[in-house]
Amino acid sequence: MSRQGSFPLGALLALLSGDEELGFRCARRRLLDILSLAPVSGLQVYLRDYSMFIDTQDREYISPYGQKVAPLRNIRVAQMITYRNLLADGTVRIYRIGTPIPQASRLCWLLVALSWTLFAVLLAVSVYNTSSTWIGKSNLIAFALWSVYLRVLDFLSFVPAKTNPSSPDKTDAAIFLGRRNSALIIEGCRKDVLRWTGTGLYYRSGTWGRYLEHFFMMAHIGTFLLLAFAFCTIPNGTTLDQIIFIAYLVGGQLNTWVGLRLHAHVTKSKLLHDSDTSVQTRTHVYAELLRRYQDGDWAEAVGLLPKSPVWDEWKQRVVKEDIDAKARWEECANNDIPNAS
Repeated sequence: MSRQGSFPLGALLALLSGDEELGFRCARRRLLDILSLAPVSGLQVYLRDYSMFIDTQDREYISPYGQKVAPLRNIRVAQMITYRNLLADGTVRIYRIGTPIPQASRLCWLLVALSWTLFAVLLAVSVYNTSSTWIGKSNLIAFALWSVYLRVLDFLSFVPAKTNPSSPDKTDAAIFLGRRNSALIIEGCRKDVLRWTGTGLYYRSGTWGRYLEHFFMMAHIGTFLLLAFAFCTIPNGTTLDQIIFIAYLVGGQLNTWVGLRLHAHVTKSKLLHDSDTSVQTRTHVYAELLRRYQDGDWAEAVGLLPKSPVWDEWKQRVVKEDIDAKARWEECANNDIPNAS
């Protein structure tokens, strides 16, 4: 028997913001991710232009060796910083790029297995319970198959941009500044640091690349039709149909929420911890950076410090003298320097 009523389908489809789903799509790029049977969350995001993959970037980083400020295009690293809280106030963290830990990626396989389990349980309930109608079965299967298609399309359509740095084995580093008194430093050879910071996504070339526009159009049309089908049928389904659909969508939301954090964990497992230094103020952060990368030209090139006589004198002294950075700045500020403020 059908059940009429207002069903909050739109709210369920958008429990997570489009930015989180886009971030998860940009971070996946692993073969095991397309094996998941969890529905994509925020399905309406797939109606947007696929060029957003190419244009996505996050925070900026400082290159002390390259003497520049550049955008971070590797969304995996951006998510690692956010979800692993690597820019928590009061600490300067230093890591080196190393070898990934195999055990970390096994958690992603567990997430895939849970998605298959959820789908199998819900499908069994819809098939063997007489209260379920064709509405529950068709929406469950349609969302699962279409989600697989969308993930396969993402996986096959985009690849990391190629990088060919000069002197690839030279030492390099990327510095991320926190909102107040914190910093994250990732060190390694130039080719590794560039791979971690500058490799955004780009369209796959070759035979497949020539047909991408057609596949993208199919994705837009298919997503629209699937959403229209769900909006028209689910509100008229039985209570069990609606419960099955709700459970499946919630499973997709949880898959995205957990997946973002698992990918951040896997990315961090590729870094070797060097040191953590407690800092009290932003001035102490600047001192740590200047003492580690002592060539002061890079700090001026990237605009690390305010331009004033006080800061100029402080920069020269703090590198040479092992003294509290804040105390040294106050001493410089109290000196009789013209135009100091």
